[in-house]
Amino acid sequence: MEATVTGTSPRNSPLRIQVAADFFGRLQGLMFRKKDDFEGLLLKPCNSVHTCFMNFPIDVYFLDAQGTVVK
Repeated sequence: MEATVTGTSPRNSPLRIQVAADFFGRLQGLMFRKKDDFEGLLLKPCNSVHTCFMNFPIDVYFLDAQGTVVK
């Protein structure tokens, strides 16, 4: 993990996102973690997502270069 980004969600609640920008950060992702460890994980760059060894369901959002949700 490279950095943590903090801010507020559209509902004004605290938001914490871990940024995984290196090979090992992206490889580990959220595997073997508990649901409450992170509120979000930004995989950068990323063209696919797997859920192997995940203990909870996830929501996946794909962003363009400006950070706008495209999928």
